[in-house]
Amino acid sequence: MQGYWQTDLDPCIKAGVMADWADELEDWPAPQVKWALREWRRENPRRKPNPGDILGVLKKRRGDEYAKRRMAVQEPEPRREAMTSEQHAALMAELEQKFPGIIKRASEVDG
Repeated sequence: MQGYWQTDLDPCIKAGVMADWADELEDWPAPQVKWALREWRRENPRRKPNPGDILGVLKKRRGDEYAKRRMAVQEPEPRREAMTSEQHAALMAELEQKFPGIIKRASEVDG
């Protein structure tokens, strides 16, 4: 992360800085952190990020993706019209032919 912002850091200071970054970003996969660093550089070319800045980019992206999924409009299922008594009778006759002895009419079940 030192890039062109600062010359060589003392090894102890560099180790502390790296530990801070690692602690802050340990829950995020490396490819996502890499993406966030590039995103930060594109949006803030003259500012050096700190771990909290990168964490903010990651959380914003996660929130944006979550909101996009939640807000996706799903087409409602079209309402089906109720079956007429003629359609019902035709369907029952067809089922009785396909499955003789299995399909019973309501009058046979109740009575």
